[in-house]
Amino acid sequence: MTNDIRQVQMLLTKRRQDSAFDIIGNVLSIKPIIELKDKVLVRLGIARGIRKGKERLWKEYEAEAVDTEWPVYIGYTYDREKGETFRKETEERYNLPECRAYAVSGVIGTHVGKNCIAIVFVRKK
Repeated sequence: MTNDIRQVQMLLTKRRQDSAFDIIGNVLSIKPIIELKDKVLVRLGIARGIRKGKERLWKEYEAEAVDTEWPVYIGYTYDREKGETFRKETEERYNLPECRAYAVSGVIGTHVGKNCIAIVFVRKK
């Protein structure tokens, strides 16, 4: 799962970045891009604003060998409208037959913060 995290605060509370980055990140709308890889969160980079964050998520998706036997899902926290917009854009961009958006669970949502978007897919072996 690759995420565009809308709130830098989660990473701050987990001590993955310092408070100066938190303040600057919020002011400049800088979003960390993370991936859940082998059960570990890995920071892939940062993006400035939601549009750049979406582009980075799509770039990561395109770089993978996606197993088309499985569906692609969109995850979101807090803002269903943003999740649905991202779902529609992703569905059209990749001509996905059945792409659905789901709210991320409270357990994961607590860690990623509000206004997170995600692309969930299965990689080919």
